[in-house]
Parts: sequence; structure tokens; C-alpha cells
Amino acid sequence: MKIRTGLVSNSSSSSFVLDIRDEQVKKLVSLCQAGPPYGLSRSTAIAVGKKATSYARHWIEKTEDWYGPEVYTIARMILKWAKELGEENIVFMRESDEDVGGSLFDENAYENFKLVRHLALEEMEYH
Repeated sequence: MKIRTGLVSNSSSSSFVLDIRDEQVKKLVSLCQAGPPYGLSRSTAIAVGKKATSYARHWIEKTEDWYGPEVYTIARMILKWAKELGEENIVFMRESDEDVGGSLFDENAYENFKLVRHLALEEMEYH
């Protein structure tokens, strides 16, 4: 699996961390149709608060032997921001461009996705 940060083309998923205290983020979360993240899947997903940090810890548990403790993964990105924002304020969103798990949003998908990218505190794309 290749993990990259910043804008990358031809990626199979884009992951974002947002702050639920922002009113625009609250609205995006309420509009989001995605289910929770699971396993090591790259499928479209959303997790808020403890669900996001629990997912991150599970990710680390399953991959630390592969990557070692120093590799910067989506899980470490989530936990870093949860520590900074407070666990209850973290929002993790991921959208697959392979149509795995559908889209984050049904209506105004393109505009809402652009807003997610604009409001994201950090973004990570990977294959």
C-alpha cells in the first residue's frame, strides 16, 4: 500500500480529518450517507469521536508489524488530531474513487466533497 500526503492524482481513496465544532462540518456530517469504517478497507466511510479513534487504534494494531511504529498512517493522523482537538471533536471521512462503499454524499456530492477538502485539517490519499 502506498501512502501519500497532499494532493495526489489516481488515488483509490482520500481520507480527511475535520473538526465537528465547525458549523459547516456539522452540516456535512448530517448530510453524509456513508457507513462506519471497518477493517483495513479503503471504502467510503465516516466516523466521529470515539468511533474514529477506536478505528485508528484498530488500524495500528493490525498494521504495526507491517510498517513499524514510526510510519505515518491514517490511524496516526486521526489520533494526532484527536489529541489536539479532543476525541469528541474529531471527524474522520474517507471517500473511495473506486466506488467502494459509494459516495460520502447523495445530493450535491461534488460541492460537498469540495467543501470537505476545504475544511479538512489534514488529508491523506493512498492506493
